[in-house]
Amino acid sequence: MSPINLLVQGALLVLVFTVGLQGRFHDFLIVTRQPRLFLSGVLVINVIVPAVAIAMVLTFPIAPVTRAGLVVMAIAPMAPFLPGKMLKTGAGHEFAVGLYATLTVTAILIVPASIWAVGEFTHREVDLPVGALAWFLFTTVLVPLLAGMLVATLWPAIAPRLAKVGTIAAFVVLLPIVLLLLFKSGGELAGLLGDGTLAAIAVTVLVGMVAGHALGGPAPATRLAMSQAAVTRHPGIAGLIVQANGVDKAAMMAVLLFLLVSLVLSTLYGKWIVPRDAATAARTNGSLHN
Repeated sequence: MSPINLLVQGALLVLVFTVGLQGRFHDFLIVTRQPRLFLSGVLVINVIVPAVAIAMVLTFPIAPVTRAGLVVMAIAPMAPFLPGKMLKTGAGHEFAVGLYATLTVTAILIVPASIWAVGEFTHREVDLPVGALAWFLFTTVLVPLLAGMLVATLWPAIAPRLAKVGTIAAFVVLLPIVLLLLFKSGGELAGLLGDGTLAAIAVTVLVGMVAGHALGGPAPATRLAMSQAAVTRHPGIAGLIVQANGVDKAAMMAVLLFLLVSLVLSTLYGKWIVPRDAATAARTNGSLHN
């Protein structure tokens, strides 16, 4: 593994560890405490978004290799920096950390099933390294997440400060690497803008966010958090599946473009929807007082 890959992996581990610092072990009980929200998350993340992605690649004249990257990214589980985004919406740690943790565990079963279904639908044999996927999720998500929860349980006073420092340190490492990758891949990404790939990704992301918002429960914070969860996918796992199938670099460019579009659109969506939810809440409160 190259030094840059080691830095990226290390920074992502730290990010997941900081998520654990902001949660507790009982957050896993979201399955029993908020079953409707948990099942809504499964529906949005594992059914609606992949289905829309498949519909889009069948609609637009996208190269087969690029299609593979787009669909794999739509199937991949949630990214390690997602819980931080969800917590910033105001959603509680039980929802943000609990949904992330439980859906990551279920991804070990759901992602292989989704890949198999796509293969059957497209009549293509898709190789999925289930053992490698399970080990990847265990070592890069569950272990640091549980370690963070353990530290937060044993030393709750220092956990918030440690989480803040860890998050800053991780992004200090990741941002320059991401910018360098964008600089080096700019020409290849530009080649995906005119064949329908950008439009397909944008529609997939927008439908995913709207579905997440609609199924995110009555609270504005959880609705926004669910919309973020629907489209913020793990590029590392998508890359693992792409590499296992020997697909060329164009698929990884689709993965990268999906990540960029989802980050931009989810940020803009949050800035647009928060004032609208606040205005709606104010009108509702005004009506109740009157």
